Amino acid sequence: MNKFIYEISDFIPSNRCTLGAWGFFTSLNGEIAIKLRELKKENRIEEILQQQGRKIITGFKLDKLGKIKNPYQFIEDSLLLRSALVPGDACDLSLQDSDLNNFAGDYKRYKESLDEYIKKGGEMPSVQYISHNVDSQQQAAALLSLWLHWANTTKFLVT
Repeated sequence: MNKFIYEISDFIPSNRCTLGAWGFFTSLNGEIAIKLRELKKENRIEEILQQQGRKIITGFKLDKLGKIKNPYQFIEDSLLLRSALVPGDACDLSLQDSDLNNFAGDYKRYKESLDEYIKKGGEMPSVQYISHNVDSQQQAAALLSLWLHWANTTKFLVT
C-alpha cells in the first residue's frame, strides 16, 4: 500500500486575480479508492456528508455566488467521490477523466486489468482529482475543505 492516504498539490496563496487561477490538485491512495468504489453507500452516511458539506460552503460565505446545493457527487452507489461542487461558474474538484472512465465506466474490466498489473509487480496508481473554474481563494478553500472532509470521514470506513 502506498504510504499516503492523500496528497495536495499547488494549493498556494498568491495575488492571482484572473478567473480560474486558484486551481489545485489532490491525489487519493489507489487502494483506498478501490475500497471506496466497492463500498456501497448508505443513505444516512450520504445525508450526513451532504449536510456537513453544505455547512462548510456556508462557512465560506459562497451563497452570494449561487444556491448552495448538495456538494458531493459519488460514483454510482459507492462512496468514491466523483466531484465536490461549490457555488460559482461550474466550480468543482473532480476525478480526472481517465480515473473517471476507470471507476465509472467498465469498472470490472479496469479492476481485472489492475489486479493483473499488480501481480506482475506494478505499483497501485493513485487517483487524481483536478479543480475546475476556481475563481477565488474562498472557492479554493471551500473545495479543499470539502474534499478533506470527505477523505478524512470515509477513510475510517475502509482502513
